[in-house]
Amino acid sequence: MASPYTPYRDCQPYSFWRNAMLETPLDQIDPAVNFPFQISRTDKIATAGSCFAQHISRHLRKSGYNYLTTEKAH
Repeated sequence: MASPYTPYRDCQPYSFWRNAMLETPLDQIDPAVNFPFQISRTDKIATAGSCFAQHISRHLRKSGYNYLTTEKAH
């Protein structure tokens, strides 16, 4: 007999594409819902990667967030 557990069992309805997006007007879609934490401007934030990470870090600094730089750019 298959296990009754599924990783989607405890997900909220907005977690599923059909419920969240299918008939929702684009101007009413907000992908930021029910986060278990919030990032404040005093939290140290770091990024990793290439171009995308650089763009995010620039916007974080411009927005007044505490962006952590551990190495200088080349």
